Amino acid sequence: MLMQMGNLVDHLTVAQNIRLQRSLAGQRERARLPELLASIGIGALGDSLPSQLSGGESARAGLCVALASEPFILICDEPTAEVDAETEKDVITVLRQHCSAGACVIVATHSDVLARAANRCLSIRDGRLVA
Repeated sequence: MLMQMGNLVDHLTVAQNIRLQRSLAGQRERARLPELLASIGIGALGDSLPSQLSGGESARAGLCVALASEPFILICDEPTAEVDAETEKDVITVLRQHCSAGACVIVATHSDVLARAANRCLSIRDGRLVA
């Protein structure tokens, strides 16, 4: 699960947060950690603590943590809320790649760009689900 904020353990680096997620999922070290970080533009931040990251960098690091165990179902709350338009495209690409690998990605968003990238979009208006 990717929450809008609070996805990182404060006293661990980004890389350590990712390794912790893999360990908790009973998985071995992720050999492609550098590629995962680079895929959303934070390749040089693996040794950074969460307090050293901007809001957008923290959001992207949280996405890396959420993807670290390669979940079959990924639930995201506003995964592009803290990022610029170019980075939003990168995040969408990463989420689409996860779907292409056979996973299900469920996203809550206010971003029209992200919503248009979805295979299926449902809206909640006035407390009612609208297909």
